[in-house]
Amino acid sequence: MSREPECGAPGTRLFCCSPVGPTPKGEEKRLGRPPGLRYGRAAVSSVTPFALGDLLDQHELGLEQLTGSADDRARRVSGVHSIEIEYPTRWLAPDWVMLTTGVRLRGRPEDQRLLVRELAARGTAALGFARDVVFKRAPEALLDEARATGLPVFTVPLETPFRDIVAFVQRSLLSSDMRALQRLSSMQRYLIDALHSRDPQTAVVERLATLLDSSVAVLGPRGELEKAIGELPGELAGVLDLETSGVQQIELADGWVAIATPVAGEQPLSGRWLVAAFRSRRAVNRLTKPIVQAAAPLVSAIGHLEDALVAQDHALRATLVGELLRPTGRDEPALVARAKGLGVSLEGPHQVAVVSPTDPAVSLDAADEALAERLSRSAVPHLVGRDRGFVALVLPPVSTQVAELLADALDAVGGSACGVGRVAAELAELPSSAADAHVASRLARERGLRVQRFEDLDLPTLVVGHVAIDRVAPAVDEILSVINARPSVREGLDAWFASDLDVAAAAAALRLHPNSLRYRLQRLADGLGLPLRAPGTIVTLYLALALERRRGAGG
Repeated sequence: MSREPECGAPGTRLFCCSPVGPTPKGEEKRLGRPPGLRYGRAAVSSVTPFALGDLLDQHELGLEQLTGSADDRARRVSGVHSIEIEYPTRWLAPDWVMLTTGVRLRGRPEDQRLLVRELAARGTAALGFARDVVFKRAPEALLDEARATGLPVFTVPLETPFRDIVAFVQRSLLSSDMRALQRLSSMQRYLIDALHSRDPQTAVVERLATLLDSSVAVLGPRGELEKAIGELPGELAGVLDLETSGVQQIELADGWVAIATPVAGEQPLSGRWLVAAFRSRRAVNRLTKPIVQAAAPLVSAIGHLEDALVAQDHALRATLVGELLRPTGRDEPALVARAKGLGVSLEGPHQVAVVSPTDPAVSLDAADEALAERLSRSAVPHLVGRDRGFVALVLPPVSTQVAELLADALDAVGGSACGVGRVAAELAELPSSAADAHVASRLARERGLRVQRFEDLDLPTLVVGHVAIDRVAPAVDEILSVINARPSVREGLDAWFASDLDVAAAAAALRLHPNSLRYRLQRLADGLGLPLRAPGTIVTLYLALALERRRGAGG
C-alpha cells in the first residue's frame, strides 16, 4: 500500500509549503488553516523582524551595497549600532548592523581585514561604512576581505546621519513586533485546531514541523525518542539538559540548532520534551521559541488525555476479566458484547495465563503494564486483570510466538513467572483454565521457569497441583513425621528418588555401601508399616514430598 511521506522528512515536499500564490478559495477551510496564513518557512520568515534588503531599499537613506549577493538581502537585522572602537562585537549582538566612519582604520589595511573577519565570525548582518568622512570611499582591503568572508558591506553617504538609519530600523522593528504577534496568534490557532484530528499528538507535531520548516521530536523523561518528524541530529538526546525546567537553545554539530522545551511536569525529569531541530542557526528567529512553547502544552494535554483513556481502558478490561473468571452468575452475552467494545472477540477458544511474582519487590502493576504494552504492540487481542491476587490474562490459544512474547515481557520486568492454563472451548470453561494457570504459575516459580504450560505437566504433578492441601494435611504430616524422624533416612529417600529408585546409584551419590542404603530404606518402610517396593508405597512417598514442597512454596 502506498504511503504519503511524513511532513518534514528529508527530500519530501510538505503539503502546505507553497511559497507563492494565494490559497484557492475554500482550500484554507478544507485544510483547517487560519485564513491568509501560509506555512513552511515562508510563514515564519514572513515575520522576521527586519531584513537587510528592507534597509537597503529605503531610498531616502541613499545606501549602496558594495559586497554580498542578492541572497544576503534576506539577512535578518535585529538592530543597528554605531561603533568606532576596537573589538566592536563585544557590544554588538549577532544579526545587528555595525555603522562606522572608519576613523581608527585610516592607513591600517590589516586592521580593516581583522574588523571584517571579526564581524563575519560573530554573525553580524552587515557593515555600513560612511563615505566622504574619513575615507572618500570604502577601502579596498576591507572590501576584499568582505568578499572573501561573505560579509555584506554598504556605504552611507555624507548627507545621511547614522541617527537616521538607527531611527528607521527601530521604527521598522516596532511595526514588525505587531505583525509577529498577529502571526503567532494565527499559528497558535493552527496548532490548537490539530486537536480535532484522529491522532492529535501526531497532528500537532507534524503541524509544528510544517510551521517551522524543521524536524520535530518528542523525547521521553530519559531522552528516549517517542515520536519524530523529519531527520534529527544523532547527538540530540545526549546534549539535552534533562534537569533544566525551561526552554533551551542548543548548538549542535554540523551547524544544527535545537530548541527544546518541557512538555509536562513541573519537576525535572518528570515529563517529556518537545524539540525542534534546524540545520542552520539562521533558520531560528524570534517566533521559533514562542511557537515551540505554544505547542508544548498541547502535547502535554493530549498526553494526559491519552493516559486517562489508557487507564480507563485498563480498568474496563480488568473488571471484565474478573467477571469472566467468576465461576457462577455470569451474563455471557453481555460479557461478549463488552469485550467486543474493547476490540476483543471472545468467539472461539481462549485460555488464561496467570503471572505471579517470584520476587517480593516486584510490582504486579509493573508486570501488568509490561504485558499489556507488549501484547498491544504485537496486535494480540487480550484482556488483562486480576485473579486471586495475581495478574490474569485472557488470550486466544497461546502460540509459541505469544509464549515467547510473554517470556520477553517477564524478562523486562524481572522476578515473575507465568502459568498458562488449558484451552477453554467456551466461556464457561475459562474459570477452569484460570485454575490450571494458577497451578502452572506456582510450578513455574518452584522450577525457576519463565513460562509453564499446564498441558506440559505430568499426571502426578497435576494431582499435586490441584489437591487441596488442607484436606490431606493430616495424612501428609503423618507420613512426613516418619520420613523426617531420622536425617539419615530422609537423606537416603531423597537420593533414592533422585536416582530413579536405583539403589546402587543413590548409594554412590551418598558415598555409602548399597546395603547401608537398603538398611535405611527398610527402616523407613518399617516405620510406615508398608512394603517399600509396593507401587502404592512409592506413590505415597512421592506425593507426600511433592505436597511438602508445594506447602513450602506457599501453595
